[in-house]
Amino acid sequence: MRRQCYPPLKVWFVLLCALCCLYLVILIYFNELTKSQTLPKTYHEDRTPCSVDDDCIADRYAQCFRGQCVCTPGYFHSDSGKGCLENCSQEDLMDRFQRYHGSYLLAPILDITSDVSERECMTICSTNRECLGFNYYERKRDTSVYYCYMVSKTARMLPLGSFVLNFTECDYYQRHCV
Repeated sequence: MRRQCYPPLKVWFVLLCALCCLYLVILIYFNELTKSQTLPKTYHEDRTPCSVDDDCIADRYAQCFRGQCVCTPGYFHSDSGKGCLENCSQEDLMDRFQRYHGSYLLAPILDITSDVSERECMTICSTNRECLGFNYYERKRDTSVYYCYMVSKTARMLPLGSFVLNFTECDYYQRHCV
């Protein structure tokens, strides 16, 4: 009578464990692959509504600001769809702006102009190559007077705490980049 030669039970157990591990690796790989193929939310084209910063997953420099995904103050919004940029050369600055409602940037002032509209302030800033943004401030006394404080720095270029939220009389505007 011939005796059949089967591998010991230990070998079968090791093979079974190896197959299970391989199966798990394949599942994880395909799960990650399908995740990367789904389109993420975008912050720039459609101004995605948000509740928390994690809702703004399209760009690591985007955040939820007053219910909309925008570039974190100090990062330049790219009009060509490159996301939020850390830097922007003077040649690539646009005459479009990201508005941060109810905010103020404590930065060195290039120029101050009074009694101008927001649109006029944008035009003045756009024609100055050093202007990276401006604070548009409404001073209320007997009558309202509007001030345009043009700045040559962004929040990223300044110490932490330079970007002030909940400053109701003011809106900060930062220029877009190509």
